[in-house]
Parts: sequence; C-alpha cells; structure tokens
Amino acid sequence: MTTTSTTTSTAPDATGAVDCRRSTDVRKDVRRVVIYCRTATDGASGQRHLGQQAAELEAEAVINGWTVVEWYDDLGQPDATFLSRPGLRAALGLLDAGRADALLVCGTARLSDNAGLLKVVFDLAAVQGWQIVTPEPLPKDESGDAADTSRAAA
Repeated sequence: MTTTSTTTSTAPDATGAVDCRRSTDVRKDVRRVVIYCRTATDGASGQRHLGQQAAELEAEAVINGWTVVEWYDDLGQPDATFLSRPGLRAALGLLDAGRADALLVCGTARLSDNAGLLKVVFDLAAVQGWQIVTPEPLPKDESGDAADTSRAAA
C-alpha cells in the first residue's frame, strides 16, 4: 500500500521534528493503525472533544492510506489515571500483540502531559516494534533529536 501525504517533503522542520503529514519515508512501514483519543473532561463537552479528535485522526489515516484496525477512547480520564485508562491499556495490548504498526493520536498530550509517563509509552514502542504517529511534530529526546519510535533495523 502506498502512503500519500500532503507534500513530498521528508525534511525535519525548524525544531528537528518530523510532521507525519509531511512525510512518506519516515512512516512508510506503517500500514495498520490504532486510533486513541482522550479527554480529561466528561459530559457533553468531553464527548464533543473526543468526536473532534476521532474525525481528525480518521482523516489522517485516509490521507496516508492507513487501515484503522481499532479505535479506543478514554472519556473523562485525567493524566493521573495513566496506568488505569481502559482505552489506552486496550490499545497498547493490541499493539503489543502485533495487530497494528502504530498508535495514532492527536498529540502526545493525549497520551500524557507528564514527560516521565510519555517516555514509558515511547520506550514500549521502541521495545515492542511499533510507532507513535501524531499530526504534530514528535517531542525531542535528551540529545535534542526528534524522538524515534520507528522499528529497529533487522
């Protein structure tokens, strides 16, 4: 399956991060994605926000030619509930089982605002061989390079 992008540029932006909407090479081995949405607020406002996230991510998958294997959400789940969020746990389990190549999220803050908890997810991706894909540039690691969640070379 060929991925499509909004432009052919694969160069990092001014911050050194790569935006998945501008890259075909960096994400070329992504074929199947799991969508994950989260909002810390519940009720009608939270539902509306989850719907907006899902629509953005589904459009992102279509633009890139990715198959959405499953989508999960956590409504009204603040960052403090990181390890007990049922949607995130289910998404991570599916990725660990090899049923998808990437976790597609609106932004890393949807995973966690806490750098330590976010590192846990990035480390899982690296060890288990899947990627984190977000429409925004990925955060930088300690060396100042964009965090790499791509598969290790065989």
